[in-house]
Amino acid sequence: MSDVKNQSEQTKNFPAEVDVERYILGAMLCGKGAELVPNIIAALSPDDFFNVVNRAIFETIVKVHSDGKPVNTLTVFAALRKTLKRHETLQLVLALPEFVSTLAYVDGYIKILKDTTSQRLAISTAEQLVTDVRAGVLPADEIFSTAVNTLSNLSQANKPTEIFDTQTEMGGEFRKFLATAQLYTDRKTGFDNLDKIQLFSPGLYVIGAVPAAGKTTFCWQMAEQLALKGEHCFYFTYEIGRNELWAKSIARGLYLKLGDSAPATGRILFGVNDLDSDFAHAIYKTMDNFTANLQAKGGKLTVVECSPDFTVENIINTVRPVLAKDKKAPVVFIDYLQKVKSDNESVKNGVDDVMRKLKYFQRQTNTTFVVVSSFNRMNYNQQVALESSKESGGIEYEADVFWGMQLAIMDKIQGGTDISNIRKMVAEAKQEQPRKIQLKCLKYRNGGDYHCCFEYFSAHAHFVSVDSFDEVNPPFDDNSENNDIPANNANNTRRI
Repeated sequence: MSDVKNQSEQTKNFPAEVDVERYILGAMLCGKGAELVPNIIAALSPDDFFNVVNRAIFETIVKVHSDGKPVNTLTVFAALRKTLKRHETLQLVLALPEFVSTLAYVDGYIKILKDTTSQRLAISTAEQLVTDVRAGVLPADEIFSTAVNTLSNLSQANKPTEIFDTQTEMGGEFRKFLATAQLYTDRKTGFDNLDKIQLFSPGLYVIGAVPAAGKTTFCWQMAEQLALKGEHCFYFTYEIGRNELWAKSIARGLYLKLGDSAPATGRILFGVNDLDSDFAHAIYKTMDNFTANLQAKGGKLTVVECSPDFTVENIINTVRPVLAKDKKAPVVFIDYLQKVKSDNESVKNGVDDVMRKLKYFQRQTNTTFVVVSSFNRMNYNQQVALESSKESGGIEYEADVFWGMQLAIMDKIQGGTDISNIRKMVAEAKQEQPRKIQLKCLKYRNGGDYHCCFEYFSAHAHFVSVDSFDEVNPPFDDNSENNDIPANNANNTRRI
């Protein structure tokens, strides 16, 4: 009886519904409730039963059911008697059916138990937070972050599946949804050819490519262009540091002003001291112009350098506060998917888990996610396709839009069998300046497939929208006084 006494002391600090636990157990044991057993077992776990005796009975019911035996007082009594000698527990099994007043309340009882379980876990998390802070076992910010993630996961795990009535929804809720959707009808990526083909509405976008296609540069340029149009953008980066991203911005801005004489990204990163005073002045002026334009447009670009342990929950919890104060949900870039920490040891299952959580959060909040994904090695000398991501899980199932980025030469070598020649052509295409890049839409949940063409000036981190690869217009204007990025430089950006 000592454990029962100890638990009675704990009950003073933790919420519990012992009688409700017994109502549910009684419903499972009475003859009329036998058909409820599978659903109750699926909805509850032993941890939902705070009383140790009730928990032992529930675990025994689960064991009896899994053994294929009928669940009733006799089968459960017999199973408990083999492992438990307490007379009061065995007697309680026989008395449990008497607790059931009506089976109609079972769903309500289940919800009560789940709620009290959540309350107990929240209290435990808070108490552990206080204990860890006082003990100084970790830096305070790490302790707090862990606690926030635990509470957020608990909230999502216990959120019920929502069921809606069509007549009610069409009458009110869907009208509200359509009104909210109007906020996003004028959102543009800043790439003219892409914006003419597809509305950049809230959703889960995946962009996949092999190395050297420029997917990070493309996404970073898109994030800048969106921010300069007044959007709030997050860029979560697992591999590239924020300084390298900002160097790309400066290189692009200088290239639009100075053309080929502008310093490349690497020179800005590692050789600023070797640049003459005019170049150094231009770099700082470009930085000042960019931040001033952001402020003038009301946009924001937030870079988050992610540690190896940064999870999808960390990403969601970083974004969540913005949703409470901004009218529009942000655009969130994740670079890249396979690096997001997951508790699942399998890469495929881990990626699937991350995608499911991102999609659920996106659907609930209207957040737009643009997720960079790596392609498998078989795709290095082949055209992009949905199958290119298969090694990393079923990414395409959750994605609303799936973009594949590739060198344009891949269309010409389709079906080729001379591997050495194919590799040579690909290598030569990579050396071109600008590189010719195709963005192929392999899946569009609300539309048809399409493709866009871009010229990629890799040394200066700059993508230009083109109608085809026959254009010869210069990518910059010698007379321009603007040091902004292409989204704000209509004279320098080729339009279709």
